[in-house]
Amino acid sequence: MKRIFLLLSFAFVTLAGIAQVSPDDFIVSGYVTQIVNGQTLPVGNQTVYIASENVTAFPPPPGPWEQVLTDANGFYSDTLTGVSQAGNGVQKRVKAAIFNCDSVFIQNSILTDFGNIDSASFNFLYCETSSVECDAQFTYSLNPANNELSLINASTGDNLSYSWSFLGTTTTDENPVIILPPASLTVCLLVTSPGGCVDDICQTITVTGAQFCNAAINPTLFQGGNIVMPVAPYSNNFTYTWTINGGVTITTYELNAGNLNGYHNVCLQVSDGGSCIVQ
Repeated sequence: MKRIFLLLSFAFVTLAGIAQVSPDDFIVSGYVTQIVNGQTLPVGNQTVYIASENVTAFPPPPGPWEQVLTDANGFYSDTLTGVSQAGNGVQKRVKAAIFNCDSVFIQNSILTDFGNIDSASFNFLYCETSSVECDAQFTYSLNPANNELSLINASTGDNLSYSWSFLGTTTTDENPVIILPPASLTVCLLVTSPGGCVDDICQTITVTGAQFCNAAINPTLFQGGNIVMPVAPYSNNFTYTWTINGGVTITTYELNAGNLNGYHNVCLQVSDGGSCIVQ
């Protein structure tokens, strides 16, 4: 029994000696992360290169690079032997490095202060990316004096194309300007990137500024006569006055010109009964 007990005790002491860290060991550790859409995430299974070199000699000879992999949390750790030798007058540099997502070799290092430093932590940013190629956004400003609505593109993305839609019309201008009657309307912006990203946004805009009047003629041919319609929006607050060949005057929103042949001078005046008179 004594002989077995002594053997077990010797085995325990031997195993404890193997697990012991040498006073001259240098521990290097840290994290490798990436930023995706503003969120910091770990990078697992990433190779980290670690080495030490003697900088007391000139030029400093490069040491061999050791390689370790990060775990699922992006953490790595490595132990270099025979580096932290205090009091021997040897200055060493410990280095850690990675290749980032652009294949650029990023390196960090620290001096061991002649053996007075025995550990270091180096963190690395592997990549910073965004999966959002386009984001449709816009603001607007309204001039109440004339109901001029300026649509201001605020979208993010490279080389975007734009398509605005409002009141049944579309435009590809980046920052269109339109004049509107007092009303609530829905304005939509659709953006497209060269990479195929498509995004849109719609806003309801209420125009409560000055009364709006506008004169424009859109002739439409019907069987039995030429019907001439004003493009200006209908409102009970507006007065529509049509004049044909400088003589005949008609005060209706819609003008039925009858069977007029040849060329005729047709004028339209729109008024709100105040300062807005357009002809």
